[in-house]
Amino acid sequence: MPAYAALLRGINLGGHRLKMDTLRSAFSDWGFTDPQTLLASGNVVFQAKQTDPALIKAAVESGIKTSFGFPSTAVIRTTEQLADLVAADPPQSLKVTKQTKLHVTFLEDPLNAQIALPYESSDPEFEVRKIDDLHLFNIVTLGPNTGTLDLMDYLEKQFGHSATTRTWNTVLKIHTRLQGA
Repeated sequence: MPAYAALLRGINLGGHRLKMDTLRSAFSDWGFTDPQTLLASGNVVFQAKQTDPALIKAAVESGIKTSFGFPSTAVIRTTEQLADLVAADPPQSLKVTKQTKLHVTFLEDPLNAQIALPYESSDPEFEVRKIDDLHLFNIVTLGPNTGTLDLMDYLEKQFGHSATTRTWNTVLKIHTRLQGA
């Protein structure tokens, strides 16, 4: 049975609190097999009989709204998509320090060609680079005037609520979990 990752937007933020055991139980109730959560930020690895990611997405989003009473965008990725993302290894050419934060933004729809990338903030403390049409790689250099919230504000202005962002380390953990599913 194919394995998938659901990256849920807005879980355990803004008053939408969910315990991970409750989320795992809900995924089982919705017909998914062997759901496993990773961290407390809405990352679920599971197996599904269904092979159409659009139908899986619809089932997850409907389930969250019905079961928990709030909407959440679900970005679904296959094992192969996560493997390709990790193989691209976007941080390989970077000098990473304690002040450098690396993120991947997962897009629901292919990247709009009108968005100019790479994007550097006016005080070059964050940069957005394209990995492929569904993923952006974001570099934030923490400083006195800039942090990850500045990046999130920029991404939300560009992509609205149809994208979700994870740290590179979280992406690696999800990939590892998918390999074992």
